[in-house]
Amino acid sequence: MAKLALITKHLVLTEFQDRSLSYPVPGVVLIEGERIEKVIIASPEEPLSALMAKYSEWNPVDYSDFYISPGLIDLNCLIEWESLEQLTKESVKGGFTCIVVEPSHHGMSNSPGKLYCDVMNVQIINDLTNFSLIPKEVSVLKTYLYPPSTNIKSVANLEHVLKSGLKTGLPVFVDPSLPDPRMLYMASPHRLESIDQRGKTDDSSGSTVFAAAFPQFSHTDSDLDGSVSGDSDTEDLKIVRTFSLQHKEICNFSNVRKSVSSEKLLEMFACDDFFEKVEECNIKVLERAVRHNHDIYHDLDVRVKEQEQNIEDLCKAEKFTYSASGPTNFDLPELPKKSASLPAFTNSQPNPTNEIDEPPIRKRRPNPIQIKTQPKVDIYKDYNFYLANCPEHWETLGIEKVLEYLPESSSLHFFNLSSATAINRIRNAKKKHPKMTCEVSSNILYFNSSQIPLGDTRFKSSPPIRNKGNCNLLWEMLKMKCIDCISSGHSAIDQSYKLAGNFSQTLNGIPSAGLALNCIWTRLNQPASSNEQVEHYIVRLAKWFSLHPAKVLGIDSKMGKIDEGQRADLVIWNPYEKNVHSESVYSCTSPYIGEEIMGSVFKVYLKGVVVYEAGVKIDPQGSIIIQ
Repeated sequence: MAKLALITKHLVLTEFQDRSLSYPVPGVVLIEGERIEKVIIASPEEPLSALMAKYSEWNPVDYSDFYISPGLIDLNCLIEWESLEQLTKESVKGGFTCIVVEPSHHGMSNSPGKLYCDVMNVQIINDLTNFSLIPKEVSVLKTYLYPPSTNIKSVANLEHVLKSGLKTGLPVFVDPSLPDPRMLYMASPHRLESIDQRGKTDDSSGSTVFAAAFPQFSHTDSDLDGSVSGDSDTEDLKIVRTFSLQHKEICNFSNVRKSVSSEKLLEMFACDDFFEKVEECNIKVLERAVRHNHDIYHDLDVRVKEQEQNIEDLCKAEKFTYSASGPTNFDLPELPKKSASLPAFTNSQPNPTNEIDEPPIRKRRPNPIQIKTQPKVDIYKDYNFYLANCPEHWETLGIEKVLEYLPESSSLHFFNLSSATAINRIRNAKKKHPKMTCEVSSNILYFNSSQIPLGDTRFKSSPPIRNKGNCNLLWEMLKMKCIDCISSGHSAIDQSYKLAGNFSQTLNGIPSAGLALNCIWTRLNQPASSNEQVEHYIVRLAKWFSLHPAKVLGIDSKMGKIDEGQRADLVIWNPYEKNVHSESVYSCTSPYIGEEIMGSVFKVYLKGVVVYEAGVKIDPQGSIIIQ
C-alpha cells in the first residue's frame, strides 16, 4: 500500500486523542492506503528539514505554507438543472469530499456520470412512504411540513412519519417551514403553477396585505423566560436594594463573605463611615456578580425577542407599495392685499369719514387636492415585498409542531433555517432533546436583504435571506454554539426561470456549490480583533463543516476529522489568499460573481488520492483529478 507523509505548520485538529485543540498546530499526517495511519504533533522549534528526513520512508510532502483541514461535508445540496458530475466537480473545488444530494424538486432528470467526491442519497418521506422498502443506497431521509414545489408532497400525519423515519436508523432531516395557507398566495402567487406555466401569465396585481402583518406566536413569554439559562438550576440575578445592609445581613450575605473576611467586616462596622463603606462594598459585589455570573444566553434571548417584534421588513414593503401614490399638495389661495392708504378698522369702530366702505372680500374655496403622480413601480420587483410575505414565525410554528411529537432521546436535524427566533427556540429545546441539531446555509449568513438590488431575483431562495439584524444574530448564535453545522444550500435554477426580474414568478435557489467555506471564512475575518482569534476560527470552521456534519450523519467514526483510523479526506488550502469570484459554470444566476472572498483551495485528497489540484489537469488511471 502507498505511504504518504503530509508535513505542515498548520494542522487543524478538532478532536485528537480524546482532547480538543483550539488552534492549528505543526504536525505530520501519515497516510497508508485510504486511511490515516498516524498523526504526530511536532514541536514548533523542530525544523522542517528534520521532519522531512525523519519520515523520508513515507514519501513526505512539504505543505508548510498551507493549512491541512479535514475534508468538508455538505449536508444540503439540491440538484436541479445540472448533472451530478458537474455538481460534484464544483463541490470538490471548494474542499468538499462528501455531499448530501437531494433529488430535483421540479422533476429534472440528472445523469450520474463521473463522480468527483462521495455522494449520499436522499429520499423524501411523507405519509405515503413505505419505510420497509427504502433502498439501501439511501443515506438520509428528508421531510417537508409544507411542499416546496408541486412535485413534493408534504406531511399530514407528522407523528407517524417521524416515528417511522426514526425507526429506520437513518438520519431524519426536517424542513420546519409551516406557512399559513391563507397568506401563502401573497408570498408567491405562482408557487403552485407547473414549470411550463411559470412566468407566462401577466397577472402581477397581488394583494397589498402582507403575511408579516399577521403575527402568530408559537410560545409564551413564560416559556421563553423559563429557559434562558444554560443550567436549569441557575436563577436570574436579582437586584439588591440600594440602601445599606445591616450588620447581620452582611454576615449572612454569601457573596460578601467570599470577598470580605469577618474581621474586616467587624472593623468596618466599628468605623464612623460604616454605611458608606458597606454601600461601596455592595456595589462592587454586584458588579462582580454581573461579570462572573451573568448568563450570556439571557442577553441573546432578549435580543432575539426584540428582533421578533421588529417590523422593519413590513414597513419597507408597505412604503414601497404605496410610494406610487405620490405626495399630496394642499395649496391655500392667496388673499388680495388691502390698500395701504386705507386704515384698518374693527367692526366695533365707526368709520370717522363719510367714505363708503369697500365691499367685503369674498372668501374663495381652497383649491382642490392635487396629487402628483409618479410612474408606478412593480412591487414584485422589490425584495422587501417578498420578504414581508415570508415571516419568521412560519419556521417557529413548524418547530413547535415537530417538538410536540419528538421523543426526548431521538436524533433529529433541522435544515432550511433562516430565522434567529427559530434557531433560538431549538437552542432552548435542546435541554429536553439534547440530540437535536440544526444547520444554516452559507447564503443566509453571507447576504442580508439590504444588499439585494431591485428586481435581482438571483437572490431569491427558500428559506429567504432576511434583514441585517437577523443576520447579525445568526452570527452571534453561530459563535455561541447554537448552530451546529453550515451547508451550502446549493440549488442551480435555469436562467429562464431564475432571471424573470419578478420575485413572485421566479424559482427559489442560489447556486453556491463549493463556495460555502470561502464565504463563511470571509465574514469571520471582518470582525476578528487578533490573529489568535482568526486562528481559532479555522478550527471552528472544521467543526461546522466536517466534524459536526459527520456526527449528524452518523459517520464520525470514519470521517469528519484528522485522527488515526479516519479516512484520508483532507483539504490543503491557504486561508489568507484573496480572490474575486468571477468565473463559474453558474455565472448567469450566481449572486457571488464579483464578490471578493478569502481562502483558496490548493489540493483535495479523497481516500488518500489527490482528486483536485488548482491549476493542474491530470487524469491518471483510476484517479479523478479536475482543473
